[in-house]
Amino acid sequence: MLHGSPATVAAVRRSLLAHGLVETQRRPVHVVIARPVEVMMGEHWAETVRNGGILKWSALWRRAEAAGRLPEPIDVTAIANRLKNRRREPLHVVVARDAARAATLVAGILRARPAEIRCTGDAALSDLLRRLNRLTALTQGPARVRALSRTLVVLLDERAAESGDVPLPVTPPPSLPWAREVAAAGAEELRHAGYPVHGEPDALAPTDHRLPGIVDRERTLELAVTACLRTWRQGGWP
Repeated sequence: MLHGSPATVAAVRRSLLAHGLVETQRRPVHVVIARPVEVMMGEHWAETVRNGGILKWSALWRRAEAAGRLPEPIDVTAIANRLKNRRREPLHVVVARDAARAATLVAGILRARPAEIRCTGDAALSDLLRRLNRLTALTQGPARVRALSRTLVVLLDERAAESGDVPLPVTPPPSLPWAREVAAAGAEELRHAGYPVHGEPDALAPTDHRLPGIVDRERTLELAVTACLRTWRQGGWP
């Protein structure tokens, strides 16, 4: 059973499934996958907007800081504490700065064949979906909302794939001190947790950057225009 950073977990899950390793709730080996806090926040943000979320990137950070902890799905130390000491259910925590390293460590734990994976995220794609989520409630009922969302996600994924690797959003500068504190506290807890930790706990630390930490609105607009044109060409225009 895999837990932790959503997109990385999904990529590792697909690679393991390709080699015949299927998740099960019957005496599983639990593996919690952790990456730098800003990467986990980026993957969590992408996951929430795909499910209808409307929070801005900066607002997600402000809410987490106000709560004093990372959002529950990526609070890896809390997840590990909940899973530890289960009878016949071993627990391992993997900490890695990049997805490929995480996949290699997980494969070693499960004695599986290592697999090459890539895990990138486009902040503009998530930003556009967030904006659209605020509008799709005005369409003709829940079924129409779900159909439109599915169409848009597919189109935007195709556009993002064509663009190649796009870096995940970085921590907004006002939240960077808090991100460092959370990462340092998490690393210290992992060092003394008592369960196997693979990789380097300090890899939780966010990137030390001077970047703006905001979404490029011009790229969001570019994706919006592309989605509109492709939807129309495919006959899916409302």
